[in-house]
Formats: sequence, structure tokens, C-alpha cells
Amino acid sequence: MSVKHSFLALLREAPRSAAQARKAFELKLGGLYSLNMGQVTQTLARLERDGLVTISGKTISSNGRHADLYEITPAGLRELDSWWSETVTTAATDRDELVIKFALAAQHDGRDGIDFIEILDAQRYAALRALRSLNRQADETASNRNSHRLAIEKRIFELEAQLRWLDRIESLPAPQAPPNFFSQED
Repeated sequence: MSVKHSFLALLREAPRSAAQARKAFELKLGGLYSLNMGQVTQTLARLERDGLVTISGKTISSNGRHADLYEITPAGLRELDSWWSETVTTAATDRDELVIKFALAAQHDGRDGIDFIEILDAQRYAALRALRSLNRQADETASNRNSHRLAIEKRIFELEAQLRWLDRIESLPAPQAPPNFFSQED
């Protein structure tokens, strides 16, 4: 989640204090995600350091203290426009716990009490349970592009993809035994 770009989008609407930015973030996302004030103030400080926002004035906060008002700069607008036009990708180098778990389970299948199909079935049933729960939540959530609906729909499609992946890897042949790099023969 890009908190940096989220704040740039919020500051494009209007200058805000750190507390106002946090509140707007949580309201715009329907409470789906929350931020602590330390994260908010650190992010705004980095945005200011990088010239993407500037302090444009002061306001009185709800606790009566003076608070800086942050405003997006022309460089911040360019950065935000760039973010809107870029696609979101997941790095291929990200570690995926499922891939790691099943790669190791495939290597140890039939040894040390490891049963690849049993592990696969447990994951499949967990994904199906989660999918049923999400479908119930979807039935109870407004059918518009609100943050909760978007998150539910994304998770449903991720689980459906995971189930297809599990079916696919189940049909693959078992791997050849890897070389033993720690053999006593060397």
C-alpha cells in the first residue's frame, strides 16, 4: 500500500494537517486500513524533504495545539499523476510462502511424515472456506466500488487463482531428488 501516494492524493484535494490527513485516509478507505500517527508524520516529513509537499500554514487541531498544514507541490502533483498512470505490479523476486512450502513439501514427500497431497488438500480446504466466507461478506456489502467491496472482490479472485494453482501443481510430476550438497563423499 502506498501511503505516500495516498497522502499526495488527499493533499491534492485540500491542504491538511497530519491528523486531518490520517482521518481523511481512514474515511476515504471506509476504515479498511488504519494508520498510526507516527507513520503519518514520518510520511509527511519524507514528502516534505523530497519536495513533494510543503508546509503552507498552521491550523488549530482538535486538542487545541497548532499543527502544520501540508500542501502538495507541483513536483508532488507530477509524482501523483505518474502514480495514477503506472500499473501496480508485484515483484517476481518477492518470496511467496506458498511456493516455498510446496516446493519443500514436494522434495520431502513420503519422508519425515510429509504427504504432499495431504498438505495440498489442507490448503485447498482452507482456501475454499475463506472463499465461502468472502462470498457471504460480498452478499452483505454494497455492490459499488467502495473500499470494502474492492478488497473483498480482490481477495475472492486471489483465492480462486490459488485454487487453480493448487489444482495445477497437483497434476505436475514429482521432482527428481536434488543433489546432496552436504554429502560425506567430498
